[in-house]
Amino acid sequence: MDIIEQQIDLKSAAALYPETIFLKKKSRKQAFMSEFAASRRRLYGYILTYVPNQADAADILQETAMLAWKKFDTFVPGSDFTAWAVAMARYKILKLRSARFDRRVKFDSTLIEGFDVVADASLDDIDLRSEIVQGCIRKLADRDANLIRLRYEKGMKTVEIAEMNNRPLQGLYKTMARIHRNLRECISRGLKQEAAQ
Repeated sequence: MDIIEQQIDLKSAAALYPETIFLKKKSRKQAFMSEFAASRRRLYGYILTYVPNQADAADILQETAMLAWKKFDTFVPGSDFTAWAVAMARYKILKLRSARFDRRVKFDSTLIEGFDVVADASLDDIDLRSEIVQGCIRKLADRDANLIRLRYEKGMKTVEIAEMNNRPLQGLYKTMARIHRNLRECISRGLKQEAAQ
């Protein structure tokens, strides 16, 4: 893509360069899926910064994906897809906050923009931190890694895991505390190693 295409809107570029802009429906879908898959983790991390409830964050991620798909024709190939999708996620987050927290204290939009500066800086670290966490989980014994998956990937409560595995609840609490301690230490070592490089 040349500099002219980046400076004019997509519709004008399409009129000037129809052979390079219009993707076939199948390749358009593939391009979107590829871009979204590459930025999904960072986008979800951004959403979790503002929406700590995982179910709400997952809903916002899905709504953002649908909105991004609808507006994908306006995305300029070669530009930063994650930043483009974050703008849509920001809109969805603000919409959720205004719908849910009408009677509570609201943040001024300038304060939220200030948070965005901090969140944007942390987006770069999300992939690295996620790799470190996944590496530490892979180092766990299979049984311990399975408990972590049940708790955090499946969202099960410790009581449910204990019942499912026929384990005493107090014993499982101690096991989870040990696993968390091991993960914390492993992650801390990984972060220190990255900082030293």
